[in-house]
Amino acid sequence: MEFPPLAARVRTSVTVLAALALVAIVVDGLVNGLSFTVMIRWLSAFIVGLVIVVGVNVALHALRGAGAAQRQGERLAGDDVGLVPPRRRSD
Repeated sequence: MEFPPLAARVRTSVTVLAALALVAIVVDGLVNGLSFTVMIRWLSAFIVGLVIVVGVNVALHALRGAGAAQRQGERLAGDDVGLVPPRRRSD
């Protein structure tokens, strides 16, 4: 898996979700009056959406990577294949 494109995609998704949550807080606050309950409601919706969107992004990115590796004839199992980034050796 290549992590920089995944990080960029997740960053974009988080930014969009945060903007939507902020707009929802402002609109709901203007309509019903801004209160702590309104902010908590939309913050919790943001967090739930964040978990779902990040999970979907990671799953789709992994599937695309596996499909690309398979098309190139690479092995999809072994010591050199993993789902976490390689650790850098500290000298």
